[in-house]
Amino acid sequence: MKRIIYSIFFFLVLFLVSGSCGGRIGKRISMGMVEGWAEGNAMTMVTKEFLSQKGYLVVTHKAAPNLLLASMDNGDTDVFMNVWLPTTHGDKVAPFDHIRSAGINYEARA
Repeated sequence: MKRIIYSIFFFLVLFLVSGSCGGRIGKRISMGMVEGWAEGNAMTMVTKEFLSQKGYLVVTHKAAPNLLLASMDNGDTDVFMNVWLPTTHGDKVAPFDHIRSAGINYEARA
């Protein structure tokens, strides 16, 4: 569990430093999640709590994956933590020009 939390922290630091929020970095962060995707929702809620304790206002909203990706592309959503690249969601992300990966928060070992 500690490794996952450190990974989430690293992911967020990388994300915030890289400027992937479309220039909207401030004290408000919008995080998207998909209803029923338990691991993504858990990562989102742990990250929301962490950022809230650091003074950020974190707003979460639920939508279908395609809608969240479109929302990220136009700058309305800052973070969607449950994109599996390159295989599962690669084709869904490809049409969007403004979405950038901030890194990997979990990598399985063979």
